[in-house]
Amino acid sequence: MRLPLVRLLFTTSLLLLAGQIRSQPAVSVPRLTHPGAGQTIYLLMPDRFANGSKDNDTGHLPGGPEDTGFDPTRIGYYHGGDFLGATQKLDYIQGLGTTVVWTTPPFKNNPVQSGSAGYHGYWATDFLNLDPHLGTNEEYREFLRQAHARGLRVYLDIVVNHTADIIKYRGDKYTYIDKATAPYRGADGTPFDERAVAYNGLNDPTAFPKLSAGRSFPYVPVVPPGKEHSKNPAWLNDVTLYHNRGNSTFQGESASLGDFVGLDDLFTEHPRVVQGFIDVFSQWVERGVDGFRIDTMRHVNTAFWQAFNPAIRAKARALGRPDFLQFGEVMNGVGDVAYLSEFSTGSIPADATTDFAFAGAMRKFVSQAGTAAALEDFFQHDDYYTDHDSNVHTSVTLLGNYDIGRWGYFLLQDNPGASRDELADLVRLGHGLLYLSRGMPVLHYGDEQGMVGKGGNDMQAREDMFASQAPDFKNATLLATTRTGADDKFDPDHPFYRFFARLGQLRKAHAALRTGAMILRPTAEPGLFAFSRIDRGEKVEYLAAFNNSRSATLTAAIPTSQPAGARLAPLFDSRPPEAAGNEPLTADANGAVRVTLAPLQFALWRAESPLPVPAAAPRIALVAPVEGAVLGIGSREIDGLLFPTRREIRAEVSGGDGVAEVTFVLTRASRPGQFELLGTDDAAPYRVFWTPPADLAPGEKLEFIATVNDLRGHIAAAKVGGITVAPSKAQFGIAGAKSPRLTTLLPAEVSVVFGETLTLTAAADGSGDLEYQWLRNGEFIRGAAGATYTVPHASGFDATEYRVLVHNLAGTVVSGPVKVSLLPAAASGARIEHHPAYSSRFVAPRNVDVWLPPGYDAHAGERYPVIYMHDGQNLFDPATSYGGVPWSADQAMLRLMQAGKTRGAIIVGIWCTPARFAEYLPQKAVSPEQYAALVAEFKLQPFPPQGDAYLRFLVEELKPFIDHSYHTQPEREHTSTMGSSMGGLISAYAVCEYPDVFGGAGCVSTHWPLGDGVVIGWLAQHLPKPGAHRFYFDHGTETLDAGYEPYQRRVDTVMRAAGYTEGRDWITREFPGAEHSEKSWRQRVDLPLSFLLAP
Repeated sequence: MRLPLVRLLFTTSLLLLAGQIRSQPAVSVPRLTHPGAGQTIYLLMPDRFANGSKDNDTGHLPGGPEDTGFDPTRIGYYHGGDFLGATQKLDYIQGLGTTVVWTTPPFKNNPVQSGSAGYHGYWATDFLNLDPHLGTNEEYREFLRQAHARGLRVYLDIVVNHTADIIKYRGDKYTYIDKATAPYRGADGTPFDERAVAYNGLNDPTAFPKLSAGRSFPYVPVVPPGKEHSKNPAWLNDVTLYHNRGNSTFQGESASLGDFVGLDDLFTEHPRVVQGFIDVFSQWVERGVDGFRIDTMRHVNTAFWQAFNPAIRAKARALGRPDFLQFGEVMNGVGDVAYLSEFSTGSIPADATTDFAFAGAMRKFVSQAGTAAALEDFFQHDDYYTDHDSNVHTSVTLLGNYDIGRWGYFLLQDNPGASRDELADLVRLGHGLLYLSRGMPVLHYGDEQGMVGKGGNDMQAREDMFASQAPDFKNATLLATTRTGADDKFDPDHPFYRFFARLGQLRKAHAALRTGAMILRPTAEPGLFAFSRIDRGEKVEYLAAFNNSRSATLTAAIPTSQPAGARLAPLFDSRPPEAAGNEPLTADANGAVRVTLAPLQFALWRAESPLPVPAAAPRIALVAPVEGAVLGIGSREIDGLLFPTRREIRAEVSGGDGVAEVTFVLTRASRPGQFELLGTDDAAPYRVFWTPPADLAPGEKLEFIATVNDLRGHIAAAKVGGITVAPSKAQFGIAGAKSPRLTTLLPAEVSVVFGETLTLTAAADGSGDLEYQWLRNGEFIRGAAGATYTVPHASGFDATEYRVLVHNLAGTVVSGPVKVSLLPAAASGARIEHHPAYSSRFVAPRNVDVWLPPGYDAHAGERYPVIYMHDGQNLFDPATSYGGVPWSADQAMLRLMQAGKTRGAIIVGIWCTPARFAEYLPQKAVSPEQYAALVAEFKLQPFPPQGDAYLRFLVEELKPFIDHSYHTQPEREHTSTMGSSMGGLISAYAVCEYPDVFGGAGCVSTHWPLGDGVVIGWLAQHLPKPGAHRFYFDHGTETLDAGYEPYQRRVDTVMRAAGYTEGRDWITREFPGAEHSEKSWRQRVDLPLSFLLAP
C-alpha cells in the first residue's frame, strides 16, 4: 500500500526556522534488535511430553496401530502425549527459567504413512485444526491461556513446504525429473520459468500462468479415491498447487521443487498458495500464538518469504504485538554462516534463523576439545546477521534437537571413555555457553533430565518424558540420575534441571546476558574461551570464561574494558555451590584480569561499577570499500535458491576501551539529506555485509558513512564517496520493492514555546507497510512509532535533536537531524491545589497539597508521573515550613523542566501529624520492644507503630484519589515517593512493601542510624529484584548527618549484593558541609527529583 504524502506540520505555537542539510553528518542509530529477542526457549514434542488424557491416544480412529498410528511400543508411532498433559506441566517448564514454549506442529496429520505415524506433526492434512491425538482446539486454546497466565510465550511450529503424502503420480513412478528435461508448462502448453513469475506480494498475481493437471507437470498428479477432500483448507486439494516433480534428492533444484521423502511439495511460487498460507497462519496469530518457527525454510523459494513474512509481521503489529517472532529452520551441515544468514537479511525478510552453525561450533569446542581460537573465529562471523532491522541477537541457538540428535549423544560419541562425572561436566559446560552467549537458547525437552538419545538423531532423539514402553527408550540410561527411560522423567531435583534453572534465572535477571553486546576476549590458553557481555543501557561489563580441558587447570590474563583497579564480583560458577568460591577479579594497569579455572569449569563475573566515560572520543576509519570503488555484485545458487553476493562494508576503530557501536549508512546522490541504514554493529570487527536494494538506479553515486558511538557521549564519523555498483545480471534485493524514501525532508531547526505543543511529522513512501520510529538524541523514544511525533507541552527536556526511521521490507531510511529549541513562555501556569484535613480509615486526617506543572490545564489529554512527598508542609510555603525555609520543590521542578531534565510531574505533598515518628517508622523492620525503647529514649508521644497503616493510606486511599482526580500516569514506573530523615526511611520501606505500586524512592538524609541500623538488615532481605526500581540516597556531614556515612556505606553494600547497578538503579551522594535541615535539602532537591524522573 502506498501511503499518501504528508507535509511536516507544526502547531501555531511552533516557529519553523531555516536550516541547511549538513554535508558530512554523523549518523548514530542504536542497534536494531527485534522486540521479541532475549527469550529462553523450551522445545517440546507434544506426543512425547505428557499424557493428560488416554481418551485421545488413538485420535478417536477405529482399528489397530496401522490405522490409528498409536503404538507406544514403537518409536515411530504416537505414544499418547497431548496438550492437556503439556498444560499440566507448564509449572515444570516455568521452573526452568524459560520464557517461551515452542511446540512441534499441532495440526491434524496423516495418522500413518510409509511405515510410521505423524506423531511429530510434520505431515499435516488440516492446517486449521488440532490433531485429535493431541487434543481439541479448545484444549489448545487453554494451553495458550495457561502459558500466557504464567508469562510464557508460545511459539508455533509451522510448515508451508509440504503437506502429508496424499497425491500419487500416474504410472506410480517418483524419481525426480528436472526442469531441463521437463519444464513447467501453462495450461496451453507454453513453457515457463516458475522463478520468473513467482509471487512475492509485490508483483502481479494474475501474471502467473493457469495450470493443468494433465500437461503442466513432469508427472500427472492423481488422488486416490476417497482422498479428494482430505486436506483443509479446501484449496490444498487442488493438485495443480503442487510441484509434482518426484522425490527430492536434496541437491540442486530438487531441494526446493522435489517431494520431501514423498510428502506433497507445494507450488509455493503460486499466488494462491502464498495468499492461502498467509490467510491460514494469520488465523493462528489471531488465536494468540507469539511466534512461528518455520520448518524446512530453505526448501521454499525466496519469493514466498518476501510475501509471507511481511504479511505476518503486519498482522501481528496490527494486533498490537510487534514482538511476534518468525524464525526459520535452515539445516546446513557445514555451518556456512554466510548462507544461514541469508534467510534473515537481504532478500528474505524473516526475523531470524535456527543457528545450526552454533551447534556445530559448540560440539567442536566442548565435546571434541577444540581450540578457543576456532570458536572465536566462528563468532567473528556474527556480522553476517547484521542488517537494517536485525542482528545475531535474535538467532535461535541450540546444542542438539530431535532432528540432529541430543547433546548427550554427541558427548558419548566424542568421549567414549568419559566417566559419568566428566559427562555431567561437559553437559554443564555446553549449556553454559548456550545460555551465556549471544542469541536465544533452546533447551530440548528431556535434556534437563539427562536424556541421551543413544540411537542417534531423528526418531531416536524423541524419547518420552513419561514412562516409555518402546524398548529403545524404555531401556535407555540417563545422565546424572538412577532413573531410566522406564520411569517418569519430570524430576525437578535432577541436577541438570536445577543447573539449567539457575542459568535461566540468571538470563532473566540480567539484560546483558539476553541481548547485550558480546565482545570476544582472546587469551594465551588454547583451551580457555572468554567473552564479555555489555548491555548498552546499563554499561556494566559481565565476563564469562570457559575451560574445555579435561585435566588441566588453566590460568590466563583476560583483557577487559575495565579501568585499572576496577573489580568484578563473582556471579555464577559451574561447580556445585559447596565447591564454588571464585574471588573477585581486579583489573591491572592494562585492564586485564587474571582468571583460574579448574578442568571443565566455567564462571561469570560482573563489574561492580558501570564503565567510566573515556577521556576522548574513539577514532574511526572506513576502510572498505575505498573511495571511488566500483562494486561488483554476483550471485550464487544453493540448492535451487539464488542469492546475490554481499559486499563487506568495514570500519576500523581505535582509541577508547573497546565498547562502542558503529552505525553504517549510505546516501544516494538522488536522495540527499537522507540515510539508508545498513546496520549497527556492537562489537569488533565492525562491519556489515551489504547487497544493493532493488531500486538502486544504474550508475548512481553512493556515499558510505560509518559512525562510532562509545555510548558515553563521544561520537565520530568517517565516509567514503564516489562509489558505484557495476552492472550485473544478478537480482538485487527484493524484486519490485521500493526502499522507504522521505518525500519531504525534515527541517534542520525548529523552535517551540515552553509549555506549548511540539509536533513533528514525517512524509515517506515505499513498498508495503511503512513503520516509523522516532529518536531523541540518538536513542529510540518508546512508543513513538507513528508518522507523527507529538509532545503536548514542550519543556527543556524536549529541546534537543530528533530523527525518524522509516522501515519496510526492503530497507530503513534515517532522516537528517532536527534541532528543537525552546522559547520562553509568558508565565509558568503552574498551581497548587490544597485538600485540607483529608480523612483516612487508617491514620489521622492531614492536609494534602497537589502541585500541578505548567501546561496542566491546557493539555487535558496529557498524563504525568507523580511523586508522593512526605512532610508536605515543608515543600512549598515558608509560612508552613519548619524554620520558615521550604524545600521549594515547585521551583526545583520548574528549573528541571526548563533545563530539559524532565518533562515535569505532579507533586503530592502529604503533611505530617503529631504521630510523625510512628507513621514514618518501617514497622516490620522494628520489633515492638525496639520501638518501645526508641519512644522512651527520645521521649516521644506513645503512639502505636503506624508505618504499615500510613502506607495503606497512601496506597489504598490517597493514590486512588489522586489517579482519579488528576491526569496521572498511574503505573509503577511513573510513581515515586520521597522524604527526608524518617521520611527517607518510609520511602525506601514503601518500595519494598509495595514494589508493584512505587517505582522509585528519594531518600534524603535517611535516618539509617535508627536502632543502630536495624532497618538496613531488613532492607537486605526485602529489596525487590533489580531492574524496575530506583533509589536515591544522600547525606551531609554536619549536625545529625555527621553520623550517617558508615550506615549509608552498609546500605550501598546491600544494594550491590542485591544486583542493583550503581548509577542506573541507585545512586548515593555525599554533601560535605551540609546539615540535617530544610535549608540543606532545598539546595539539593533538584538531584533526587531529576534521578527519579529521568527517562
